[in-house]
Amino acid sequence: MFSTVEYYFARAARLAVDEMYTVDEVAEMLGSLESVVRAEIESELIFTAHTNVLLVSQILQQAQTQHASIGVDVFKLEDRSPLRTCCIVFYAFLHCVAKK
Repeated sequence: MFSTVEYYFARAARLAVDEMYTVDEVAEMLGSLESVVRAEIESELIFTAHTNVLLVSQILQQAQTQHASIGVDVFKLEDRSPLRTCCIVFYAFLHCVAKK
């Protein structure tokens, strides 16, 4: 995903360096970039959702094979604070990696 988005931003930057553009041309370029980024993000979100469905399916199949009982607390699924914690840890990790 990132490589595609980076490619289109780099392409737009190369085009913009040597020439002058009208407001309409710049708006068209940005609109094209928006379309590419939106499509890439949508594609990745769909892929991630499908991957999560497969993961949960595998976990449930393994639990069924072992005659395990699984309960789901829907209210905990709606609690976003664990997701925020994961995001904080993830971005801290990325920040540390970027410093190296």
